[in-house]
Amino acid sequence: MNCWEILGLQSGAEERDIKRRYAQLVKNCRPEDDPAAWQQLHDAYEQALRYDDEDQWQEEEEEQPINMSRGIVYPRPVMTFRAPNTFSGHLLPDVAVKSEGEFTWRAVLDMLCEENEATPEHAPMQLAKALSFLEKKDLSSRMCFEETLLLHLHRVFRPLLTLAAAQTFRWHLVAGSRQPVIQTEINESCLLYYRIEKQITPFFASNFSPLEEMENGKEMATIYQSLKDNEESLKWFDIAVLNKVAEFELSDNYMALL
Repeated sequence: MNCWEILGLQSGAEERDIKRRYAQLVKNCRPEDDPAAWQQLHDAYEQALRYDDEDQWQEEEEEQPINMSRGIVYPRPVMTFRAPNTFSGHLLPDVAVKSEGEFTWRAVLDMLCEENEATPEHAPMQLAKALSFLEKKDLSSRMCFEETLLLHLHRVFRPLLTLAAAQTFRWHLVAGSRQPVIQTEINESCLLYYRIEKQITPFFASNFSPLEEMENGKEMATIYQSLKDNEESLKWFDIAVLNKVAEFELSDNYMALL
């Protein structure tokens, strides 16, 4: 099965339709219940997002099974910081290390980026875990780690890790950075996310009536229309919506309106 068959979408579906369909399916496909099925769904979602409608979909690619093993995965966390290596009562896999002292700041950063690429929904805990390896390092190493992470997040769109890092390092309060322009851009992106999140929060709960769902769906459509011509805003809108969808048990009818 190719990614479109797994998602139940027509080949070349629009990005917003892909994200909405994924949000609908993932409600009934929990990683703790069936990790393999969840991973297949998640891989199909990522592959569909990478699809370029200017290129032809090769037949051999359609026949390739989506089976990228990345280990056990767990549900999306709420954007709060928890103890490293724990998530909703589950133990996260430990990184195979000999001792903290043998880790350079660069190795810790590589570990963080690799883990976050595999399971971006664990960003807050992954960052907390990485910082725990740097506790005994000198100040220069910790500063190099932070600055290089800042540069990485400016090059690569990792929204949950960006939000976690900005909050942890308090980039909105720190002056004198060697990368002031980049730091300002990331701060502005985070502020944009929080403004959008605040704007859509009233339209998410688990106990809306059918009439409320209809009205809220219209409000969400209005917000989307106001942002659709701004690529940066639309990216953060999608992230905010997906986070809210993961936070609440929404009806299928309401999901269809989002």
